[in-house]
Amino acid sequence: MSITSGFEGREALAEEVPDCPLRHPERQPHQNACARCAYNRAHPGNAVIGCFVRTPYPVYEAALKGLAERAPDDRRELDLLLTGNQSLGSQNAEAAKRWLDLAQRWFAALPPEGDDAEREVAIIIARFARAYLETRKPVQLLA
Repeated sequence: MSITSGFEGREALAEEVPDCPLRHPERQPHQNACARCAYNRAHPGNAVIGCFVRTPYPVYEAALKGLAERAPDDRRELDLLLTGNQSLGSQNAEAAKRWLDLAQRWFAALPPEGDDAEREVAIIIARFARAYLETRKPVQLLA
């Protein structure tokens, strides 16, 4: 089981990107186009699909546990966001800003040798919340 974050409607986005590997996934195409794709927010500049990302559930659980221990108020804020603001569509700039603020606080509170699970989840939230604010293309966070 995994938790997905990324752009919604990836099929339509794939039509905008020349040589997008999501156009014909059955062909097992190369991912070179992803290195220059504006929608690659998970792995920018790398030849890896990054318009969405799947976080393994144990990583997600560990991250939430760490956040609860480190910043209980932020964990409560995350719970509120998870109950209705996971999908950011055309009218969700305020929710996207809340997600981004939470991710930035979370990341800033991590010690340099901090937990990789927390770091991974905070970065993914920040990148896709920022992607929504920059593009206004619908995204899904931790769904």
